[in-house]
Amino acid sequence: MIDFEIRDPVFDTYFLFVQTSEAVSRHVQARLRNAGITPVEFEVLLALLKNKETMNPTEISRRIHRNKNTLTGVIDNMERDGLVERKRSRKDRRVINIRATGRGRELYGRLAEPIGKIVFDAMSCFRKEELAEFSRLLQLLRRQALESSFWQSQEDKGYYSSNRNQIKSPVDGNHWGEDTEVATRLHSTAPSNEVNTI
Repeated sequence: MIDFEIRDPVFDTYFLFVQTSEAVSRHVQARLRNAGITPVEFEVLLALLKNKETMNPTEISRRIHRNKNTLTGVIDNMERDGLVERKRSRKDRRVINIRATGRGRELYGRLAEPIGKIVFDAMSCFRKEELAEFSRLLQLLRRQALESSFWQSQEDKGYYSSNRNQIKSPVDGNHWGEDTEVATRLHSTAPSNEVNTI
């Protein structure tokens, strides 16, 4: 069993990260709430309008790093509210594409500037090189978090060996062994690929 000290630097950094994220994001969330849209719905509009106007659900889920099943409900709500529409692909009728409606575009256009100002004001404390390093570290952290949660819930995908105490790494397939070894490996393993951003 892993014995963590409550004042461990990992915990200090984690709670600082959470508190900072909440402090920065609450202003954005309040603006979105007043406009009648959720943060995830705004992410979907951002993905559609910033990258390409039409995307299928799989592309959207990968772009915004959300579970596809969860995203289905989000898109259902957005379609109900007239923010997006579903269209069958002309090339492959089995594929359903998602695109923003005029109302979705209007809402995004109305929110983009005030939300952009909030974000830019919050991040203005960084110099250009500091922002690049901060982004790199956040991508590393996000990759680790995504891989860990995926690995923990995907026994049927082969990430666990038959012995529950012998855990396979989703990065290289090596066994991580007992819990103490897992902790060591988690702190020492660096990601090999970049994570897509919106």
